[in-house]
Amino acid sequence: METIAYPLNMENKYMIPYINACIRAVAKQFNTSVERAFYYLYNFKGIHFLVEFHETEHLLSIEDAVDDLIVCCQNNGGHWHRDISKDKEISNIHKAQVQRIFLVSYIVDRLTEYLVMDYNMEVTDALKIVYQSKVYKQLIDEDGELYIQSPSYVYELLKREM
Repeated sequence: METIAYPLNMENKYMIPYINACIRAVAKQFNTSVERAFYYLYNFKGIHFLVEFHETEHLLSIEDAVDDLIVCCQNNGGHWHRDISKDKEISNIHKAQVQRIFLVSYIVDRLTEYLVMDYNMEVTDALKIVYQSKVYKQLIDEDGELYIQSPSYVYELLKREM
């Protein structure tokens, strides 16, 4: 699949949060980590699909976008089956966990955006750097508190790691 570069501008400034929301939705649907969902989508061209067809996909519900992602990934060799018995509803998650998930998601969105802007990087490459970083692992560590820091502070840590 051809790589497409999208500079961050007013027309696509919501692309990064949308892609990360789709990654989280896939993780929830398959009852897996966000990191594992990212790798699945990245390796089987789901992330590229979201970037290339963002203008159309973002008009759909997240559920429909996830369905499209599953088909795209299956067409590119990915085979992941949903285990309905393991689905978690957000209402069953403790309030502090919901807040932590929100903060981590927000920071991941900003880190990706900063990489795109500062290094003129493609969204897919920026997402890969974030999700493969030691900083991301620290960010999602439930025992750590990196997620309460500002995105700018976490970005400085990420730049040092790079």
